[in-house]
Amino acid sequence: MMNSNASTEKKYQEAIQSLRKINDDLFYGELKQLIKEREDAIAAMNEAVYQYIEKMEEHLKSFPDQVSGQLKEDLIVPQQASLERFNSNLADMENRMGLWQSQYQDYLIKTENLLSGMKELLREDQEFAGSQTERVLSELRKLEEKVRDVFAEEFSEQASKTNVKYDAVSERLHTILLQMDRMEEDRRGESEHWQQQISQVQIKQREIQTDFDQKWKMMETSGFKTEKSMRKWLVGLAVGQGVALIGLVLLLIR
Repeated sequence: MMNSNASTEKKYQEAIQSLRKINDDLFYGELKQLIKEREDAIAAMNEAVYQYIEKMEEHLKSFPDQVSGQLKEDLIVPQQASLERFNSNLADMENRMGLWQSQYQDYLIKTENLLSGMKELLREDQEFAGSQTERVLSELRKLEEKVRDVFAEEFSEQASKTNVKYDAVSERLHTILLQMDRMEEDRRGESEHWQQQISQVQIKQREIQTDFDQKWKMMETSGFKTEKSMRKWLVGLAVGQGVALIGLVLLLIR
C-alpha cells in the first residue's frame, strides 16, 4: 500500500515537472524568442528611417543657403555668361527640387509601409500568442487525461490485489469451517454458536462497509475525488479483511 502511494506520488511529481516543461518549451521560450526577433526587426527599420530623416533634414538646412548664394552671385554680375550659368544652375536647382520631392514622396511611402508593417506584426503576434495558448491548453488537457489514467490504473491494480487477498481469506475461512464441522460433529451445539459468531462478524463487516460508503458520498464534493475514493475503497476492504480475520481467530481460540 505504501509502495503504491509512493509510486503514485512519484508519477504525480513527474506530471507536474512535465507540465512546467511544456509551459516553458511550448509557450514562453518560443514566444519570447519570436517577440525579441520582431522587436529587433522593428528597431532596425526605425533606425533606417531615422537615418533617412536626418539626411533629409541636413539637406533641407543646406539647400536654402546654396540657392541664396548662387542667386546673389548671378544677380550681382549681370553678364551674359553669368546669366547663362544662372539659367543652367536654375535648371539644376529645379532638377534637385524634383529629386528632393521624389525622395520626400519615397519617404512618405516608406513611412506608410512601416506603419502598415508594424500593424501587421502586431496582428501576427496576437495570432501567434493565441495559437500558442491553444497548444498549451491542449497539452494541459492531454496531461490531465494522462494523470487521470495513472490514478485509475493504480486504483484498479490495488483493487485487484485486495480482491484477490480477500477472496483467499474467505476461501480459507470456509475450508477451516468445513474441517471443523467434520472433526467436531459431536459438538454441533458449540459449532452453531460459532456460526452465530461468524454471522455477527459478517453483519459487522457490512455495517463497516455501509459506513465507508456514506463517508465516501460525503467526500464527492472534494477536489480530490479520485484519490479519496481510492483510499476509501482500499481502507474499507482492509478493514473488512481485518474483521474477517478476527472472526477466524475467535473460532480457532474456541
